[in-house]
Amino acid sequence: MAYRIIGSPTAPGWERDFFSFILHWLDDNDYIEQETSGTTGVKKLIRLPKKGMLYSAVQTCEFFKLGPMHRALLCLPVKYIAGKMMVVRAFYSGMNLIITPPGGNPLEGHEEPFDFAAMVPMQVMNSLATSPRLSTVKKLIIGGGEISPLLDHQLQDAETDVYATYGMTETASHVALRKVNGTDRSPWFKVFKGIDISRDERGCLVINAPYISEKPIITNDLTELKGKKQFIWLGRIDNLINSGGIKFSPEHIEQQLGPLILQPFVISSLPDAKLGEQIVLVIEGDKWEETHIRTLKEDMNRLLEPFSRPKKVLFIKHFPRTETNKINRNSLHGLLRGDEG
Repeated sequence: MAYRIIGSPTAPGWERDFFSFILHWLDDNDYIEQETSGTTGVKKLIRLPKKGMLYSAVQTCEFFKLGPMHRALLCLPVKYIAGKMMVVRAFYSGMNLIITPPGGNPLEGHEEPFDFAAMVPMQVMNSLATSPRLSTVKKLIIGGGEISPLLDHQLQDAETDVYATYGMTETASHVALRKVNGTDRSPWFKVFKGIDISRDERGCLVINAPYISEKPIITNDLTELKGKKQFIWLGRIDNLINSGGIKFSPEHIEQQLGPLILQPFVISSLPDAKLGEQIVLVIEGDKWEETHIRTLKEDMNRLLEPFSRPKKVLFIKHFPRTETNKINRNSLHGLLRGDEG
């Protein structure tokens, strides 16, 4: 059956990817070839040891106590590592894996509850607003992008136990989790056993995961550490804004402004003759009324330190986004500069 579907020109690409991965997982090679996402540098094809992927699956299944009696939803493309790891977790735990075409409304057409699922932020937002709702999933992990302040706010009332993940292709999916909602919610990511973390001279996270890589994995993620097992993600070093000689993390400012703006927004920058770069707030959607903008500026002045306050509030109808629906900060930055020019 697998060979027939893989060879069929009419079979959906996501289905061919699913069966192709199963054949690769069961072949005689001790590795899987996977293209990286570019998180730690230029995209490239790497070899992930199957034993490392299995170790990662064991950590997740043990943490969430997943077993043969549980139902899990696969709604991510198996072309990427996150989708592949859902399959590996099912192989290891024996849980019943329900496969659905990757899309924006992954719970559509599924009436029975799920014990476990993995989604990207866009899928979670849609599942909060449509039926069947997110509450049909008992335990959910979110990866593939930042949890925006808006989504974080919406998840606080969710019945589902929600966890944010930290990881990348090079680590065979996530290596750390943090609780997003509930009384035990926390800003701290906790890494799995067998993994240690440190920071390099830039303040970026270094992951020591011997089960997956003989060498430490150096990231571009700025972090605050608590020992060798916990960290807070502060933002990407690539996104730092140098304003007046002070470096600001846009992600950190966004987290502070989250309670004020219940729609997608980004902290970006524009050229400035005195400061080099001036910090600006960009909101997706139609321009607000001046009284609303004035109130927002007053609230920002109370929340933020003087040098981190946005000098302008701008509005863009639709943000440029990546193929995985992340806001494309580089494209947005170029768009803003083009508009200014």
